[in-house]
Amino acid sequence: MFIQVNKVDEVQHLHMGGMDKIMRGVLRYRNVYRAQVAQEVRHLREHPETFHPEALWITCMDCRLLPSFQTQTRTGDMFVIRNSGNLIPHSMHCGEDLQVHPSCETAALDLCCRVAHINNVIVCGHSDCKAMNALYDIISSGSPPEKDGPLKMYLRRYAEPTLTKFETLIKSPKMQGPIQFDCSPALKPFRAFIDPEGVLNEKDKLSQLNVLQQMENLSSLRFLQDHLKQERVFPHAWWFHLDTGDYHIFDFKEERFIKLTDDNVETVLGLAAKASPTDNDKKGLLP
Repeated sequence: MFIQVNKVDEVQHLHMGGMDKIMRGVLRYRNVYRAQVAQEVRHLREHPETFHPEALWITCMDCRLLPSFQTQTRTGDMFVIRNSGNLIPHSMHCGEDLQVHPSCETAALDLCCRVAHINNVIVCGHSDCKAMNALYDIISSGSPPEKDGPLKMYLRRYAEPTLTKFETLIKSPKMQGPIQFDCSPALKPFRAFIDPEGVLNEKDKLSQLNVLQQMENLSSLRFLQDHLKQERVFPHAWWFHLDTGDYHIFDFKEERFIKLTDDNVETVLGLAAKASPTDNDKKGLLP
């Protein structure tokens, strides 16, 4: 009995140890940042004409990613949605009119692009992605679907187009492509060379490929077709290298990811063709 009590105490200590860090973080936020953030929120509500978020950021749920910190964005700058593997369902999985399976991601796209008139949708993957590592394991292990847990079941369904592209990549010279992405008429088809420098491992190549597949998936959604055709929504493919802290942005002209630096930021901004919302677009973003 004495040993059992010690084990329970040890488990409780570990549990509360993790919560202690989070709770003390909350208190530090209250003491240092709360007043400033509350003031920013009140300002946006009292002056709705100043509230026009720049983007919807779709990224992985990995705890090593800190979107607001790593982009230095503030209150009201950016909507964020996170899931396992930064996936957007293709219309073949949710239905063109979402009648099959309306997902959290499509709901967020509707809220941001059609309701709040956000112009930029950034899909950002990253190196050493645990979801992409699991997807890679599906390919390499050849394990049958009936042995899958929920994560691999989710990936088999929603990352199926990425798997298909990766099989093509494996067969290409030096595993670099090019890989063709046949988007809907609302978004021009494009091709991509994956890691032409030859510095990434196969799992990170898969991760970059997966980000690009989301451009195709996004374009398949019927409710966004007009916004894409009329260039009211601009999709962007980004990739973050955890070890170096560098962002890599896909250049549709160069057909590859390029590292964002002080030297090329103006060129990259031009390539991104960022749209500025009109006065009419900015209305109605706050209740």
